[in-house]
Amino acid sequence: QAKQTNDCGYIVAYWGGLTKLDERGGTKWETKITLKQAKHSNLGKPSVIQTRDGGYLYSDNDGIAKVGSNGEIEWTYINKDNRDFEDAIEHSNGYFYLVSDDLASHKARAKVYKFNANGKKIWRKGFGTYAKSKLGFACHREKFKSILETSDGELIIVGGKSHGNKQFSCTFEFYDDAWIIKVDADARVKIWEYPYGGRNYEHFEDIVKNPNYGCFPVRAGTSKKNHSR
Repeated sequence: QAKQTNDCGYIVAYWGGLTKLDERGGTKWETKITLKQAKHSNLGKPSVIQTRDGGYLYSDNDGIAKVGSNGEIEWTYINKDNRDFEDAIEHSNGYFYLVSDDLASHKARAKVYKFNANGKKIWRKGFGTYAKSKLGFACHREKFKSILETSDGELIIVGGKSHGNKQFSCTFEFYDDAWIIKVDADARVKIWEYPYGGRNYEHFEDIVKNPNYGCFPVRAGTSKKNHSR
């Protein structure tokens, strides 16, 4: 992931690090970030935002790191039950909110997290459905991919929500509808949600704010026929 920074340069996030570039693409600094956990996860992705203090918040499938404006690591957050992060924002209330794509742990529900400025987790909330197969593992898989703060201070999140399949007792992956949900930033409750799609595999990958109208157009991700599993 790459973002333009306040000094007209760029910040680039990749697995295990950040690179700060100037406005012409020259490297100003590089920082290695080690958040690796013993249990491997191939979900989540490197993500970065510039914070109000001029630093950066990095997240990936293993945890979170707060980095200063010159690349120094200020704090990290690593927890085996809090991982697979996809996107993050710094809210106007001063807290960080992150969303995750979580396959198996905590009943495979899509997660939103709230952290304070020092990296302390305030709460975690799961959204979506849950079902078990005859073998005892999670069948459904909800995922959050991108998050924004709304004009009224709440949270808009997009991703994919399992719609199930009547032919099979367990839906697994590839039975998703594109999903948009509004969440209360303080009470961690769902305000509303809408799924979009049909029998195919659909999901939303990203959401951006329209500066002219205050709307939230969504960029769609994959749409393909169901896989029979």
